[in-house]
Amino acid sequence: MVPIVSPIEIKNIGGLKVKYKIETKAIELYNKENDEFTIFKLENVEATLSPGDIKYIIGYFRPLTKKNYKLTVPIEYSDDINGNIKETIELRGIGYHPKTDSIPTYIPSYEGMPKSRIHNEIGGKVIQRCGVSLEVNHKL
Repeated sequence: MVPIVSPIEIKNIGGLKVKYKIETKAIELYNKENDEFTIFKLENVEATLSPGDIKYIIGYFRPLTKKNYKLTVPIEYSDDINGNIKETIELRGIGYHPKTDSIPTYIPSYEGMPKSRIHNEIGGKVIQRCGVSLEVNHKL
């Protein structure tokens, strides 16, 4: 079974060097609890970005059965001035059988968010953080 692979672009648009690290123990435990099958996998889970740098976290999703998959993963980032900030990333996917089911309808978490890369306003309010929604439709 070939996994769905999607890059998550991270660009440092600020003036300071930024470090990030994603904790992968939750992913390992989740995969172990799901018949020791690699459902979610992330690559490039730790990096340093200088101002203007772009890095990519590579996300893999390989559903085992026809069900909803959801996992919250901790991420920590810092700019060496403001200390460490802890947040989370939510990994979600829907499994289906390609011969008997149609591709499931996916409702994005950030439905109203503009498609542009750099945008700090949504719904008339200035935002400090942004959400990344990977919506991939594949026919097997």
